[in-house]
Amino acid sequence: MKSINNEYRNASGTKRKIMLAYAKALSTTQYERITIKEVCSLAGINRSTFYRYYQCLGEIESEIENYVLTRFQRICDCTPLDDLLYGRKAFIERVSEELKGDAEFYLLLLLTDRIVVFIERINETIQEIFKEAVCNNTKLSSEEGGIMLTFIIGGRIAVFRRWILNGFIPSEEVISSVVEKLSLMGLKDFVE
Repeated sequence: MKSINNEYRNASGTKRKIMLAYAKALSTTQYERITIKEVCSLAGINRSTFYRYYQCLGEIESEIENYVLTRFQRICDCTPLDDLLYGRKAFIERVSEELKGDAEFYLLLLLTDRIVVFIERINETIQEIFKEAVCNNTKLSSEEGGIMLTFIIGGRIAVFRRWILNGFIPSEEVISSVVEKLSLMGLKDFVE
C-alpha cells in the first residue's frame, strides 16, 4: 500500500524544511511573535529562498492545515463507516501509519498554542464527511448525529493526541481494543 505521506515527503526538501521550521517555531514561540527570520534560521535557509515558496507566514499555516486535513480526508475516504464509528483496528492502523510516518511533524503541531485551531478543523472536516452517512444509516436526527459525531471524533482525537505525546504507547492493539469497546458498549464493559 502506497503511503499517504509520499506526496509530502516527495515535495521539495526546502518546502518541507520550512513547514517543519514553522511547526517548531509554533511549539516554542507565541504565534504573534514568530518571524520569517526565525523560520529561516530554523530551516537553515535565507529569506529569498523562503519567498520562493511563501509570501508570508500565514501561507505556511494554511498549507500545514491543508496537509493535515488532506491526510485525514484520505483516511476517512478509505475507511468504512463502521470501522470509523467503532474505532476498529483497520481505522486505528491507518491513523497510526499517518502519525508514525511523520511523528516529528505531528509532535511539533501538538506542542503549539495553535493546536486547538488545527484540531477543530480536523474535527469539522471528519464530521462533514460522515454526517450524512450517519444520519442516513441511523435513526438519529441531523442534530443528534452531529452530537454523536462530536463525541466520537473529539474522543478519538484526544486519544491520538495523548498517544503521540506518550511516544505511541500503548500499542495499536490496546488503543483499538479500548476505543472499539467504548464505541460499542460505552462504559458498561469497563465498570463493574
